[in-house]
Amino acid sequence: MPEDDAQEPKPAKPYQYYQDALWGAAAAELSTIELTMALCYANHAHTPPYDRAWLTDRRLMQRCKIRSAGTVARVRDSLVAKGWLTPLHPDNGSPLSPRAAKAFQRRRKTLPYQLAYPPAPTTAPTAEPVAGTAPISGAAAVSSPPAPPTEADGYGHRSPPAPTPLSTSSPSEGADRPGRPDHDLAALTTGLITAYGATPTEVRAILADATRDGIRNIAAWINSDAGRRDFPRRLTRHRQDATRAPTSATHARQLRASIDACPLCDHHGHLDCGDYVRKCDHITPPPPTTNNGTDQRAAADILKDLRKRWHT
Repeated sequence: MPEDDAQEPKPAKPYQYYQDALWGAAAAELSTIELTMALCYANHAHTPPYDRAWLTDRRLMQRCKIRSAGTVARVRDSLVAKGWLTPLHPDNGSPLSPRAAKAFQRRRKTLPYQLAYPPAPTTAPTAEPVAGTAPISGAAAVSSPPAPPTEADGYGHRSPPAPTPLSTSSPSEGADRPGRPDHDLAALTTGLITAYGATPTEVRAILADATRDGIRNIAAWINSDAGRRDFPRRLTRHRQDATRAPTSATHARQLRASIDACPLCDHHGHLDCGDYVRKCDHITPPPPTTNNGTDQRAAADILKDLRKRWHT
């Protein structure tokens, strides 16, 4: 296929950048329930402009495993106070102040919330002035978070390219290493095996399960505090599922396969023992029949004779 006809990767959506920022947040910045609710809002921001979501308290209780609407309100207010969510007007979508949002909520109004980023810290270390230049103030030294890249910048993937890491090797040493991503994945798998005592098969299954759940940057997820708490839970659940009894559908398939392979019983799994019928165990043959004056004709012959008598 020509390179011009190759399908270009779709540009990332704002809620995907928001999810990356949540996974990169420190544990002291977001609690587990706050992270869960923020991710729930991000998972429901799937309509343009992909940066806001409308969720009822009942839906949040179901998705975040919260038992009361009061807890939902407290956790959501905490996210608003920390700058991760912004309440919007239900009619025109304009930002609301926390006080105005509370007034709508008292009237039983469900508000949409915009995915937001907390402001940058207001303090920064004082930079040493360079000779011939004016000293940099603390307010000027603080930089705002970088804006998500757009297609005009040439970025069509999920996140902006990371800066080139400093390395002591020469450029020629890394030029002939096309398998670097596989090498990093192998090193990550080895580290997880050593840290959690898991097998390579278990680690690969958990990483694949995390990818299906929408976690695209596996390395950042593992190195985050949320990932360190989530990986042992996934490992425990995976081992429990492996030791769990087979489902009813699996048992039915196994039973049908054993009946079809058995030469002794009929297609219902029954064994004709003469005077009675029993369930076949697919091992023990039926007892031999004795000639005690009973009709020894085949069943088809007996049925044919009965039909003749019925019509005559």
